[in-house]
Amino acid sequence: MDAQEPGGVLERFLGVLTGFDAEVLMPLLGPEPTLEFPYATDGLPRVVSGRDDIEKFWHTIGRMFRELHVYDIRTHAMVEDGMAMATWRSDGTTAGKPRPYRNTYISLARVSDGLIDWYCEYFDPVAGLRAFDQQI
Repeated sequence: MDAQEPGGVLERFLGVLTGFDAEVLMPLLGPEPTLEFPYATDGLPRVVSGRDDIEKFWHTIGRMFRELHVYDIRTHAMVEDGMAMATWRSDGTTAGKPRPYRNTYISLARVSDGLIDWYCEYFDPVAGLRAFDQQI
């Protein structure tokens, strides 16, 4: 897949997520990006907009995990120009009281000029509640 095509950009973005390194992640985002997490549980934002807020959010999420690995990334063609979709999985360990965390995802992204300006991630919120020892 061409690295500048929307699917290639999304795949590259997903590949660097688990490093929780804003210096690596932020250059993949456009000038006014928005991240959406419609299934986020209480205490986590469902929408994060703007480069400064996304960078802060990314640092916060990074502190929640001891380790997290992304695998089985599969990008899928979209009809709409600039759009990409991917299915993927994660496997890791939470920070604090270490607990296993595994999840499956569907991600959508809108790419302009080789950068993501909108990203939306769907995941199983129950997996997160269990991993972080919260009430279901």
